[in-house]
Amino acid sequence: MKRFPDDVELSSDRSRAPRSCCCCLSTTATAIIAVLYAVGSVTVGGVCTVVLTVKSVREHVTKVAYEAVMQYVRAQQHEGYSESYSTRLQEMTCEEFGEVVSLWIKVYLGLAIFVFLFSLMVFYGIIARKPGYLMPLYVWIFVKVILSVVGFCFYPVDAYPMWVLIAATLVLVIKIYFLVCIWNAYKQLKFQGYEEQGYQQVYLPNYDQAMMSKEQLPPAYSP
Repeated sequence: MKRFPDDVELSSDRSRAPRSCCCCLSTTATAIIAVLYAVGSVTVGGVCTVVLTVKSVREHVTKVAYEAVMQYVRAQQHEGYSESYSTRLQEMTCEEFGEVVSLWIKVYLGLAIFVFLFSLMVFYGIIARKPGYLMPLYVWIFVKVILSVVGFCFYPVDAYPMWVLIAATLVLVIKIYFLVCIWNAYKQLKFQGYEEQGYQQVYLPNYDQAMMSKEQLPPAYSP
């Protein structure tokens, strides 16, 4: 008889399966998270595609971003922060700044494509009961959480309005919750995979129960 590995602690009973919120199974919650990321990645990818392909939109976005950055640079110079960096930015023309904006838009477009693929992998992993396909999206969210924490540690808190800090903290908490949901779904699918392979969960008695058993007494202690 095959026994479950020691790291498997879940039950095949759906009523005892790990739940995330509102009596929702972790796999269902993970599917909802994948839908949210898929919709978000499609939206970001569509916006980036429009900006890159439509010349008038790209020029308008570049102009607005250039004016906003220059205004921020002048405000930083007035307060005495980042003088050398601000000088380099002020020396850039609008055309040069547009090339930088286009490069960043291409980067965001590539990331949106990857996130969309990660979301599809989550759907496949849940349907085919292959927990490994949940890990790419898990790692992506985990990296974003780490970068957010690092940003909180290295940037001065007083430089941001209170509502920005509250919103950033709320987003960070939601991402951590997403990580918990995906990890619970990973463990649940892993358990179901062991169950399909013919494993059975064996509960060993504790010391007191073994002492009370008359059929198999533990060996006598000898110093």
